[in-house]
Amino acid sequence: NPTQFGPTEDLEAYPRDFKRDSELCESLGADLIFHPEPKDMYHDPHAYVSIDTLSDTLCGKTRPIHFKGVCTVVSKLFNIVAPDRAYFGQKDAQQLAIIRKMVQDLNFDIQIVGCSIIREEDGLAKSSRNTYLSEKAGRDAGKGAHEESIAEVLSLKRKYSKVWGKRGYPKKIAMENDFSVETVRRYFRLYP
Repeated sequence: NPTQFGPTEDLEAYPRDFKRDSELCESLGADLIFHPEPKDMYHDPHAYVSIDTLSDTLCGKTRPIHFKGVCTVVSKLFNIVAPDRAYFGQKDAQQLAIIRKMVQDLNFDIQIVGCSIIREEDGLAKSSRNTYLSEKAGRDAGKGAHEESIAEVLSLKRKYSKVWGKRGYPKKIAMENDFSVETVRRYFRLYP
């Protein structure tokens, strides 16, 4: 999806292995793989889907077009494929929250299912970008490098679940965790 990459990001170097992915899908019982070319998906660079408020924080601060590209391609795929359910990894809390918000706001009749984080043997969350890491960097990252992930958001929810809804707590959570009050309210609404 080229629309989610900024001009200085790694679109050309992004790991792609269609043959391996196809073999994996086949081994899991897939009958069909939908693999359109970008030229078939993107006709007008001015047509896009954006969930602005949630996209303006965390990762979105430094990647201002990323989530607009994600929402655009996901909404296109939802319209083309018309699934009953769509599965998104919990590794990226912000993306999962944005997709849930988009589905709710645009009235997609789709259940969004958050999938648990799958980790490498050393504890590092699986990612196609792990191929960028040296073996040592991967080991070090797996030993506890900070990840902006759904685990962090869900951890906040668990940590504050007993006081959620009490006067002043969205502000307290935001201040203690360097989020805006509106971001805290939105994330917690998306994770009932």
